[in-house]
Amino acid sequence: MLNNLEDPVQTPAQALKNALILAITAKTDERSKECVEMAKGFAHACSDETVDRIKKEIEEMISRSRFKECEDCAGVGWVETEYARPQGFDRDIGCLDTRRVDCETCHGNGEVEIEDE
Repeated sequence: MLNNLEDPVQTPAQALKNALILAITAKTDERSKECVEMAKGFAHACSDETVDRIKKEIEEMISRSRFKECEDCAGVGWVETEYARPQGFDRDIGCLDTRRVDCETCHGNGEVEIEDE
């Protein structure tokens, strides 16, 4: 989440966004509270619409950070699986063929939720 920090900061909106990200990722409650106080100050310099937009951006970042790329399908949402094609009137011998199916691990989303440790 820290890779979303704005650098250099040129507007109160960018400062607000950075302060909120730092408040969320702070290692201690004390640091987090300091960042929240800074964010409150920056929010006073922004319009209500800007504050709401930044809150939504932060919420999206948080929801994205709860997921990681599925290792089974490499994030594409499908895997190739083999299936048997039996002998028939149009085929003199049976053979194995492949087809794409939704990944069972991520259910075709390409992402899996990060489990709390």
